[in-house]
Amino acid sequence: MKKNTLFTELESVKEIESYVQSLNAKRSITKLQIHHMGLPDYDCWGQDLKRWGENAELNRTNSLNDYGKNKWKYSDGKGRYIAQHFNIFPNGHVTTGRDINSTPIGIKGWNTGAICMEIYGDFDKGKDKMTDEQLKSVIALVGSLAKKFNIKVNDSNIRPHAWFTASGSYLGGYYPTKSTKSCPGTEFTKSFGGLVNGYGNSKDAFNKYFYPTITKYL
Repeated sequence: MKKNTLFTELESVKEIESYVQSLNAKRSITKLQIHHMGLPDYDCWGQDLKRWGENAELNRTNSLNDYGKNKWKYSDGKGRYIAQHFNIFPNGHVTTGRDINSTPIGIKGWNTGAICMEIYGDFDKGKDKMTDEQLKSVIALVGSLAKKFNIKVNDSNIRPHAWFTASGSYLGGYYPTKSTKSCPGTEFTKSFGGLVNGYGNSKDAFNKYFYPTITKYL
């Protein structure tokens, strides 16, 4: 585990699980949001490592925080402006973001009561392939949060950004011409076992591959 003045870096699945267990939430948490960053992607990760070395994760989180401060100007009340609560890096490390008691800036219309996590990379077709280390940390983080806050692992309580319009209307799945984003990527569930009708961000794909993986972890 490492820290800077604003954020904490968790360097193993064990540290992720322990940190989540220690969370003291004073607001009601009933749902989880799944996102990918798109940019930065894996090409950016290589540049991060060259630029920052062993401090790449915390420095990138600082950069994301600066972006939020300039774009949203919505503080968590403790000096942080980053939109999400957690960031999951290609090497499996996780950094904290917003205070757990602050509402995220994740999915319009679906932020109240939510925890938002961003997976570093772009998991659309032809883009990044999730590393095994990152995959394990995604499973551990989602599973640990679901367990900690007694969130049922299903399509009512754990949803990706792709199932919503830009105005915040719930679509019930991914629709390329209607969804605000493809996030967490059109081939996201490929890392969890496969796709459904060519998509890895659809409700069918999440129900066939993503939720069963989290349930197995639990």
